[in-house]
Amino acid sequence: MENEEPHDESAEAAEAPAPPPTPAETTAERTRERKRRPELTGRFKIVLSVLIALTSLLGAVAAWQAEAASSKRDADNGSGFAKSVARDQTEANLRARVASQLLDYEQGRDDLAQGNALRLQARHGAAADRRYLRTQAAFEADLGKRILATLDPDAFGANHAFNPEREFAIDFTAAKNTSDFDSTAEFVEAGHQAAKASRLVGLTVLLIGAAFFFTLAQVSSRRGTARLYAGGGVLVLVSAGVLLLLVVVAT
Repeated sequence: MENEEPHDESAEAAEAPAPPPTPAETTAERTRERKRRPELTGRFKIVLSVLIALTSLLGAVAAWQAEAASSKRDADNGSGFAKSVARDQTEANLRARVASQLLDYEQGRDDLAQGNALRLQARHGAAADRRYLRTQAAFEADLGKRILATLDPDAFGANHAFNPEREFAIDFTAAKNTSDFDSTAEFVEAGHQAAKASRLVGLTVLLIGAAFFFTLAQVSSRRGTARLYAGGGVLVLVSAGVLLLLVVVAT
């Protein structure tokens, strides 16, 4: 009977697969791994929460100011448009009035000319017609003078001729003394408010970007990455805050 080779129990033990870790060992390994990896401290998380709240507050202020600027722009545009319409209506009414006055002037001139012609006929006409012609001449002349007397003396230019443009300028100056037709200031202010609203909307977008950086810092599992995101958020937040102050105060 041949001799059997010696059985090496230690070699078999080395070649055998390691038993799977128990749940307790797995939990312990995860705990050790978590301790080896730097995480965010509670104080840092509090700072991030405060920065996010501050960003939200500034974003609300920017949105509120943008809405106020838009409302002011609309109000100024409406006021300027109303003044422009009132100016156009006043000009149209005054032009119609001046046109009517020009007709009166022409009528008065015709009546005076008719009176002079009748007076001339009375001098050289038949004796039986002179009294009637003189009476009619006096009537026409008086009517012409009455019509011309209704016109503004300041509207007459050289040779005592009625000047429609001068009459319009006089009437329009008087109208401006009682009503404000100048819409320039309103439209200029509306342009300023529109630009302000646009800037504030841009700042709101910047503040959203800052909040996004802070959120990334909160969810980041590594301290270095979280601080990098937080630094970027602070830079954007400070820049947006300074610009917001300048926009609100300067405009």
